[in-house]
Amino acid sequence: MRLLSIFCIYGLTVYLSVAQQEYIKEEPHPGKYDCFTYAFTPNFRVDPSGLGNIDLDAKGNYKMLGYPSIKGTYKYDVAANKITFKGGFLATVPNEFKVLQDKKDGSKSYIIRFRISESEAKANKYGFGYLFSGEHQCFNGRIF
Repeated sequence: MRLLSIFCIYGLTVYLSVAQQEYIKEEPHPGKYDCFTYAFTPNFRVDPSGLGNIDLDAKGNYKMLGYPSIKGTYKYDVAANKITFKGGFLATVPNEFKVLQDKKDGSKSYIIRFRISESEAKANKYGFGYLFSGEHQCFNGRIF
């Protein structure tokens, strides 16, 4: 019974947190994006991503911090909700881009979500909010 109570409280906390957020259309914010990866083993884990961190500048250039030789340009595609990277490793990895805004205080989180493969990206019928093992997400701003 105690375990059930803990799950109910956790579920309510997550629901209330998500209910106060909404996705908005906005271009990527220039700056450093901290990247993480997810593993669904018997225990859910969040680890630093092997991608390191990504830096987007206001002129459309990107570089992977920690890998100085990997850099290129990027362009945001509003209709597709993705960033097209040219040059470097990121040009080969399918991605989605979203901006999550808190309804209460207006704070925003800019999120680049990298998939393992294009087929996995197309097969995700559940939408942006669902995570899959091995994915990478990079955040600029508040991490909700």
